[in-house]
Amino acid sequence: MLEAAQLILRYVDGVIIRYRDRFHNLLASA
Repeated sequence: MLEAAQLILRYVDGVIIRYRDRFHNLLASA
């Protein structure tokens, strides 16, 4: 159970970082 939670948190963290990078790119190109 704990390992599954860590996997989910790691996945969510990766998605947030990817989304944040994309958002910064949009701001930089604006």
